Amino acid sequence: MDNSICILDIETTGFEPGEAEIIELFILKIINEEIIDEFYSLFKPTISIKNSHIHGITDEKVQNSPSIEDKSSDILSFIGKSVLLETLSQKENKLGEVRGPLVGGNMTIIYSLMQTELSYSFENKILFIEDIGEHIYKIDRMLYAFKMAGIFNQIKGLILGGFTDMEDTDVPFGKTIEELISEQVVNLDIPVAFNVPIGHISDNQAVVVGRSVVLMVTEEKTTLLI
Repeated sequence: MDNSICILDIETTGFEPGEAEIIELFILKIINEEIIDEFYSLFKPTISIKNSHIHGITDEKVQNSPSIEDKSSDILSFIGKSVLLETLSQKENKLGEVRGPLVGGNMTIIYSLMQTELSYSFENKILFIEDIGEHIYKIDRMLYAFKMAGIFNQIKGLILGGFTDMEDTDVPFGKTIEELISEQVVNLDIPVAFNVPIGHISDNQAVVVGRSVVLMVTEEKTTLLI
């Protein structure tokens, strides 16, 4: 494996989990903070583009573009075994290595979509969650809802991103976010990575939802590999 890092920027047809399709992909490959290569392509989706007002890409603009399936071998060849992200390990981490499709996002949104047709399928997935501006007691409630729904027993690994600007009540809740999550996963035999740079933070690093990745959590670092 080389030591390259690939930074991905994507645009999609919309925001629907499990339905939106990638219509634009730009990848930078970096070694030692130097850009060594880049990849760019538009893709023709199988559904209409709903959010052209955001990125300016219309159905007409991609009419003659290849499908992402047609370019998949080129994309995988370009990326190779690249490191999506790497960060120092945390004392709360649970060590291990797993491979699986990556799903997740904002915890409140995932919670609000549970038991709807827009909810993720969590079976054998690697889940990442993050949030911003929520009360700590609400995070606790959502964690228990995840547990009662069996989500933590279905996933192969768990990644905790940024939990930014968390709010407490006048009477302090008495526990940190790390403590709340640790309580829920302490008996699970899966790798768990805390404080990974994903979410509403200044060092937000891009990941590819739905992509099969390798999560490696060691005593020294947490790594996501393609």
